Amino acid sequence: MDDITLVRQLRAEVAEPDSATLHRMRNNVVAGLRDGSSSRPARSGLGVRLLAAFRHRRPAVRFGLVAAAVAAVVASTIVVDAVTTPDGRPVVGHAAAAAELRRAAAAAIRVSDQPLQPGQFYYLRTVAVAGNSIGGGPCGGLFYLRKDVYETWVPKAWEEQWMQRRVDEAERQFFRPSDEARANQCQLHALSASTEVRKAPAGLFYPEGLHRPAKEPQDGTGAVVYDLSPEEVTRRLAAGNWQSPTPQFMAGLPRDPKQLLERIYRDSKGQWDSHDDEAFLFVRDVLRSGVVPADLRAALFSAAALIPGVRLVSDSVNLEGRHGVAVAMSDEGKTRVEMIFDPETGDVIGEREVLLTPNHIEGVPAGTAVAYTAVSRQVVGAMGATAKN
Repeated sequence: MDDITLVRQLRAEVAEPDSATLHRMRNNVVAGLRDGSSSRPARSGLGVRLLAAFRHRRPAVRFGLVAAAVAAVVASTIVVDAVTTPDGRPVVGHAAAAAELRRAAAAAIRVSDQPLQPGQFYYLRTVAVAGNSIGGGPCGGLFYLRKDVYETWVPKAWEEQWMQRRVDEAERQFFRPSDEARANQCQLHALSASTEVRKAPAGLFYPEGLHRPAKEPQDGTGAVVYDLSPEEVTRRLAAGNWQSPTPQFMAGLPRDPKQLLERIYRDSKGQWDSHDDEAFLFVRDVLRSGVVPADLRAALFSAAALIPGVRLVSDSVNLEGRHGVAVAMSDEGKTRVEMIFDPETGDVIGEREVLLTPNHIEGVPAGTAVAYTAVSRQVVGAMGATAKN
């Protein structure tokens, strides 16, 4: 059962929050949204880093503060993990996590990546669910669950044209019937799902800097198209990083796990209060991209096994119900961020964030999952084709 279905079934049981609670949550959400323009997540508050993902090639998806505000409204209905595994066993220690990560590394080496033939593409699909808030106007104070979908087509030669299709609010579900009635009254339905298609060489879908042109170039289908010069493509591919990996960047990373972890610590230094937490985040950042070759995936899993504090969460489930093994770090003991992978292939299939401390977000009990993703990668025969075609 996914989050949308769960909320749909249980929303009628949720009591209306009082005005003071709504006011506090609205302020938290607005503060989180202001932070969304930053190139890196905030260095305080809930672990809003979970999906500070899709940077540059994918828009940033920041769940933490917004999702937590919604969780405060529906905390009694969406508790899906109670600081134990789904079958009641506690989260176990570093040795078990390290063993699973080493097995994932072996699987990544054993299961070779399917090579692309000319004209074929890697089809990357990420589905993300989190809460959303409306801060002002006639619909002010409404909270709902939103589902966004990101699809990216990656060619064999990176300097050739890529395509991204982004669907914002592919699904929307209100937590209480009264909210849905208010949404109809204030015409929130006008904010229906929107689809945007972008094309660019090397996946450089967005211009450099913080601001887009007032009118972006489009082709005859309405897709936004950026045609960069070969020199610009070369320059920007050479500037790859952990959040936007490129072949050049990944080729320059050590494959020895200890050396790789030293590089991760060096590159992530000063980015977060906990050096180990940030190292784990950097591992998740690059693996989440879906473009990491098998030998580097194996090295990253082995490097993650060396990070102190990594724990095992058995039989975790991603947003679309796919089971896998999860390893996690706790952000100062207040939240747990899980990376879920397929133990047979070593592929990352999703992430989720779980609260560990009662009232870390006011009114939200420990065990509440406040963000989810599902990630997949397959080979398709044409740009725009999906795995079902």
